Amino acid sequence: MSILHIITRLDMGGSAESVLQLATAQKLRGHQVAVAYGMTSDHQDPGFFDRTGIAGYYIPELAREFSPYNDISALVNLFAVTLKVKPKVVHTHAAKAGFLGRIAARLAGCKAVVHSPHGHIFHGYYAQERTDFFVRHERFAARFCDRILTLTETEAEDYVRLKVAPRGKFTTVPMGIYLGRFKNPNKTRAEVRESLDIPQDAPVVGWIGRLDLIKDCATFMSSFPIMEKALPGVKYLIVGNGEERATILHWAERIGHDKVIMTGRRKDVPELLAAVDAVALTSLNEGLGRVLIEGMAAGVPVVATAVGGTPEVLGGAGVLIPAKDPQALADALMSVLTHEKFRAELVAKGRERAEKFSIEATVTALEGLYEEILKAKG
Repeated sequence: MSILHIITRLDMGGSAESVLQLATAQKLRGHQVAVAYGMTSDHQDPGFFDRTGIAGYYIPELAREFSPYNDISALVNLFAVTLKVKPKVVHTHAAKAGFLGRIAARLAGCKAVVHSPHGHIFHGYYAQERTDFFVRHERFAARFCDRILTLTETEAEDYVRLKVAPRGKFTTVPMGIYLGRFKNPNKTRAEVRESLDIPQDAPVVGWIGRLDLIKDCATFMSSFPIMEKALPGVKYLIVGNGEERATILHWAERIGHDKVIMTGRRKDVPELLAAVDAVALTSLNEGLGRVLIEGMAAGVPVVATAVGGTPEVLGGAGVLIPAKDPQALADALMSVLTHEKFRAELVAKGRERAEKFSIEATVTALEGLYEEILKAKG
């Protein structure tokens, strides 16, 4: 079938990576796939469209910030792109593209319109007034699609509680990833550690994500003195970039760069995971938490805050802790690092759990959903 994906931007980040992986997998299944996207400053994959042969439509007016002129222009351009592509399915992603894209798709007469929020921003992101603004817009936009695809059942329940749409309009479809690279990285543990100047026998805890307030890397850093006292020689590996980078970097300088290694944004995450002994996720809110899946697939025990969809994603295959609790984080990490039997159990459960979040499983689920909607429409 012909599928048009619409996303606000293709910057580095989980949502953009998910969309590009999904589009690639769908094309490999024989579908005709196109992607319309907006203002992008740090492209997830600059050569993606040339390499894959997937049609890309850049709409510069489509941006996260609210702007009446740009938003109307983006709506008109999305309408034009939809008429040109003539897709059977329009699949929108994230807030702004979801709002404008769903309206454009309906105006263009598209039969099947689905939306993936990729997690919501109703907790921990903004003040209540702005959150209420987003909720009202989601309620309005929900009228223009056939189904809203949540990453977890917990997310769907949040939407229903906020009266965005009736429960029947929601379907849980986790955005899967290619698991192969995490199971079989291109470099060995020893090679990666040598490249990072990390002793081969040192216990290493990894933190991977955007350095934003919502990801709360500060709690990860606050747990270091507790960890170091109990386990001398422990190292912290921080992978990512963001608005809090300067703050975290200053913190790392005070602790010592031989103890806290900051790599910045990297594309070799499977290899970096091979070098760590545990992964920590300290988010204050999380839709899916791709690093949870990546860690489980790589055979690395995961410790995560019990927020958003993380309990559902882990399904007992990781350790859950309260948010903003450095002591609880340190205690959980110590259990993982020092108890071999417990560690082995988590690794085995994690590898099995990760299979539920493969890109192949996602594509199959979406094919069935698309076909169900199209059949119902005649």
